Order: sequence, then structure tokens, then C-alpha cells
Amino acid sequence: MSFLVTEDDTSILSEAFAFIDEACSGGSSPAGLESTDGDSGLDAIPSLNILEVNEEGAKDNRREPKQKPARKRRVRSAETSSTGLQRRKRAELASLREQAQELEGVLVQMQRGVVAGPLTERASEERDSRRCEWYRHALEQCQLRLQAEKTNRQLKSILKKQAKVHEALNGVLQKRSTLYHKQSSPSINSSVVCNYDQRRQTKVVEFETTTPLGCSLQDATAFVWRNFQIDRVRSFHPNTLLKKVVITMPSRNGAIQAEKLNYVRKHEDGDQTLISWADLMVLPTKSELHFRAEGLILLTPSQADPKQTLLRSFLKLYLDNNSASLYVGPEDIAYAQDIVLGAMAAKIRMFWQSFQNMLIEEAGPASSDAFSVAYPDTRSPLGDI
Repeated sequence: MSFLVTEDDTSILSEAFAFIDEACSGGSSPAGLESTDGDSGLDAIPSLNILEVNEEGAKDNRREPKQKPARKRRVRSAETSSTGLQRRKRAELASLREQAQELEGVLVQMQRGVVAGPLTERASEERDSRRCEWYRHALEQCQLRLQAEKTNRQLKSILKKQAKVHEALNGVLQKRSTLYHKQSSPSINSSVVCNYDQRRQTKVVEFETTTPLGCSLQDATAFVWRNFQIDRVRSFHPNTLLKKVVITMPSRNGAIQAEKLNYVRKHEDGDQTLISWADLMVLPTKSELHFRAEGLILLTPSQADPKQTLLRSFLKLYLDNNSASLYVGPEDIAYAQDIVLGAMAAKIRMFWQSFQNMLIEEAGPASSDAFSVAYPDTRSPLGDI
């Protein structure tokens, strides 16, 4: 921004002074005004025609009153026009105002710089301190990252060594010559649970046994079925056996006798054999009390060794009071559930324990040829079950 007077400003000032002089000398003649259209001084000298006219007119002037000479119209241009001058002045004033505003803005900035100098220094110090803190934090994180990467590399190296050792040991253990074949002893499982059957509204004794056999499924099926055939007769249905017997059971109130009708049937289905049976028992002294037993034996190949067999048995014993033709009193039901049912459960449990022991002794060490030998017609100690 320059404060020197330019040529345009000089012309504007000269025109302004001329306008002021013209306004001050309002009664002067046109001859007294300076020419603005560039005419020379010879133009002011009257010509001969004008002189002649003046001589003739002098005579007329004697007769007529003297007229005022016509004033010469001043030729106005854009430079000397009052409207153009005002427009230029307004533009100049606007420019001056803009310059003043710019200078005021510079002054305010300078004043702010003087006042905010200490604040700026304090903010700069705080910014530097925060920058140092972040730098220290980033340095700590970088060190932790380097330590974690180092630990990770060490762990990967240890894991790789362990994998090599595992592969070497696995290769050694997979050799059949170094494997130790343990003679697994059969695991016997037997459980007895007494529950209350809401549907039958009576107590139910549940038996469940598991017996592993060291023989094939066919040999185990033949052996178990042959054992059932010892003291039972064939029915008119294939693979069906019947037996009617009187059993004696010890109890708290003395020995209890019951008549039992037993029904057994065999079902073979490829890789499994199912033997189901049902018992109906009646007390001669209390013919209105009927007891029922429902059970099954399932023989399947063992999952550990398909050449061996797993025998599982399930049995339920309960008081049969569904017959509408028989009336059983509360005291009879209490006697049947507390005395008779307990005695029958003990008898059946002893039978299954003896039956499991016999299966393990016969099927464990014996070969498949031993099963083809005819068993003597002897009854087990609990053969009357």
C-alpha cells in the first residue's frame, strides 16, 4: 500500500481547484474562463465579418436598447463533470475506508501479539511437555512390543522342539513290537434302583447290568441262549421258551412262595441280538396280588474290540394292579410293596450276580470251539429264577 501522489490524483486535484474557482467567480464573462478544449489564443480575436456586423449593429444600437451578449456554453467532459467527480470521490472514499479497515486489523493483531505473548509461550511449553510425555509412552510401548516378539519367538522354538519330540515318540510307540498288550479284565457293572411309577401308582425296582465277554457275538448269543434252554421248554413260536415254576423267597416275615410263569424270546438282527422276557408271579396265599417283571438282554460287538461282545441287561419289577376284576386293599398293597417286592428284588439281584460270574468264567478264557461242546444238563444255583 503506497501513500505517494500519482498522476491521476494530480489531475483530479487540478480539476477540483478549477471547479472551486469557477464557483467563486460566478459573474465573470466567458472570455475570462480558461479554455478546456485545447483552443489557442487566436480564437479570441474577432474576425472581419464580426467587425462589419458590429459596425452595422452599432447604428442599430443607437436605436435599440443594448442586449447582453450570449454566454458561451462551457463544454463539459467526463473529467470535469460534477457527476463523474462525485463518482470518483466516492470510489476514493471507499478505497480509503478499506485501507483504514486493513490498518485497524493490523493494529489489532499487533496488540493481540503483545498481550498474548506470555500465553503463547506457556501454551508452547505445555505442548512440548505433552509431546515429551507421548514420546516417552511410545518408547515404552515399543520396548514392550520388542520384548513380546522376543518371547513369542522363544515359545515358537520350544513348540517346534516339542512337536519333533512328539513325532519321534509317536513313531516309536506305534511299532507293534514295542507295544504292551495288557490283558484287560472284564468290567462288571450292576445297579438296582427303586423308584415310584406315577403311571402304575406303585413302586418299581429297576435292574441294569453290563458284562463284557471275551468272545464273538455269535458265540456269546449261542452260549446265553443255550443257558436259557436248560430248564425251559420250547413254545409253538420259533425262538421262544416257556417255564412255569414255584419259587421260594426269604423275607422279614419268613419264607414267601410264589408261582411264576416265564416267557423268553430271541431276536437276531445282524450285528446285535435281543433276548426279551416277561414274568407273571402270583402268591398262593394272596391270589389278588400279581407281580410282573419285564426285561431284555442286548448283545452287541464291543467298540474297543469288535471281536469281543458286550452284554447289557435291563429289568423292571413292579406290582401289577391294572386288573379291574381284582380288588386290592391298602394293607395288601403295603404288604406287597414292603415285604414281597423287597424279597423278589433280592432274589433277582442274586440271580444276576451269579449269571454274570458264569458268563465271565465260560466266555472269557474259552475259545469259539469250546462253545460247540454240549453243556451238561445241570441247573445253576439260582436256576429257578
